Amino acid sequence: MPSGLRRTGSRRPPQVQTYQSITKSRTGVRLDPKVHRTPDSPSIPETRDGFFRAGALLTYRAQMTDPRPRDVLDDRCVLRVAAALASFRVRGQITVLDDAAQTARQAAGALGVELAQIANSLVFVARREDRIQPLLVVASGAHRVDTLRLADLLELSAISLADAEFVIEQTGFTIGGVAPIATTHPVETVVDVSLSRYGQVWAAAGHPQAVFPTSYDELLRLTGGQPAEVS
Repeated sequence: MPSGLRRTGSRRPPQVQTYQSITKSRTGVRLDPKVHRTPDSPSIPETRDGFFRAGALLTYRAQMTDPRPRDVLDDRCVLRVAAALASFRVRGQITVLDDAAQTARQAAGALGVELAQIANSLVFVARREDRIQPLLVVASGAHRVDTLRLADLLELSAISLADAEFVIEQTGFTIGGVAPIATTHPVETVVDVSLSRYGQVWAAAGHPQAVFPTSYDELLRLTGGQPAEVS
């Protein structure tokens, strides 16, 4: 077991090891207590509008399922998501998958859940009159987003799926790892009401190998999003 970490009690299968960091930091969550803050350390930005909030000093647990999870858990985007989850006092643990999940089907297979329990964070380019803005749709993995319905619901003049460059620029995440929270810019969000059929759903945590468990109600609270039928 790595120095400075302790194993928390769990009823998970034997191959899953859960550790809890004993380090508390205003800069986010570190799993290595020997690493001290430097000018380059990731920090929690003070922002408003509910898309990211600095939180109290909380310990955040990370469930390890990969032989080399630290590389993923130390990713700046994953740390940003972990800090946001801690600030909202979310108890769900970030889980590192054995392999990158580029699709909802791959994520569902890795987690052993239904496809509909994967909360896909899809970024669209939305146009209102002459203004272009990002739109984040948290949709069930079993659904194809109906852009015409969304455009009518949100009174958009046009909507299209964003390319990789736009996604990174507006959210700070790469496609495949877009989290519904901790975006680098405020993003209007819509949450698929069909996710309410499940007590637990899974969302990306800033990296194609990182996910976290949540719920429909919690997603609404975390994102400040608008509930809607998206398919």
